[in-house]
Amino acid sequence: MTSFTAYPESVLSELQEKFPQLDLNKLHEKMTAYRRHFHRYPEVSLKEFETARYIETILSQAGYQPARVTETGLCALLWKGEEYPTVAIRAEMDALPVTEDTGLSFASARPGVMHACGHDGILAVALALAELVAEPDHREQLKYNIKFIFQPAEESGNGTKLMMDAGVLEQPHVDEMIIFHFVTDHRPGIDIQERVASATLGKVEIEVRGLSTHWAAYETGIDAIHAAALTVECVTDINLFYPLARPFALGIGTIQGGTGRNIVADSVRLSGTLRTQGLREYQEVGRLLQKRLADVEKTTGAQIRLSLSDQPTPSIVNDGALVDKALQAGAYVFGPEHSTLSHELYLSGDNAALFFQQTKGVFIIFMAPNRDGSQFPFHSSRFDFGEDVFPFALCTLYRYLTMEQEEM
Repeated sequence: MTSFTAYPESVLSELQEKFPQLDLNKLHEKMTAYRRHFHRYPEVSLKEFETARYIETILSQAGYQPARVTETGLCALLWKGEEYPTVAIRAEMDALPVTEDTGLSFASARPGVMHACGHDGILAVALALAELVAEPDHREQLKYNIKFIFQPAEESGNGTKLMMDAGVLEQPHVDEMIIFHFVTDHRPGIDIQERVASATLGKVEIEVRGLSTHWAAYETGIDAIHAAALTVECVTDINLFYPLARPFALGIGTIQGGTGRNIVADSVRLSGTLRTQGLREYQEVGRLLQKRLADVEKTTGAQIRLSLSDQPTPSIVNDGALVDKALQAGAYVFGPEHSTLSHELYLSGDNAALFFQQTKGVFIIFMAPNRDGSQFPFHSSRFDFGEDVFPFALCTLYRYLTMEQEEM
């Protein structure tokens, strides 16, 4: 495929030539319609009831017998035979408690809730792929049994464990897993981490205890807000200047404290995040933060209690052989120059790491640039991605599922 910087119709025509058995225009329209439905009617973690019913209906019409896994999670199996390995394809269902500010014609109809992380698009591609491979001609080409996993509560961090506790990786046992995401990078193509594909992620909770008094006699109290401000300075200093060998992120996201404008605050609570490449680095930064907070205690007289998740969400670790296979599928779809192996860790977290501890897997990133060139980050009220990526993402997954061994 020739070099390109977006997803123009000419490139889609080239892709159609590679997949003459697929009606890519029709599939693109279908995925766009699915995505816009999910985007317009988002639901937060463990409240994905309408989303689950919608997916259930589509899967049933395609000939599946979808099963509920937890109240809102779903699983659907396409069975080829015992001689085939089973691959799971995971799609997240939940949205975020974010008020949308995109101005899209299909913007969220639910105030304060938005698909601001691309889960709507992931659902759309997974659902259309499930319909496609259920058709006899395409089913015949598959080299796998396929288990489609529609997972609730990815954003809240507990969906994977709920699904695993319910046995989603068994009956049949899952031999491989594919998860995928979209990012609004300007360059097209796919990007796959060589090994570590997400951060080890934990919650940071800090409680600062002072002594309240009237501001007219402030010297008789201990100002928890001042101690909290020094705490934030410590966190920021560690985040910006601590020379850890590998990338990490430490930050405070919320601060709550004080009871009145004329009262020295006796209590402040701070919450944030710590993200590192692995558990060892996570523990190292945690120890440093504890030491620095002890210094703030000595300076201010406040009592500071740090609570750091002792069982953080682990990093996703890609399987080398599956990385090679996914890169080959991507090279066939996008061209070799647009199927890249990455070594730079992006500090996102994903509880799908727990799946990858039980079975080998690969995490694929699809570049989905917006036509207007805009790039707003995940969880932003203005986040959006380019829907032109849909046929390319679907074809990459289809290629992966149908590749002959000798093509690898």
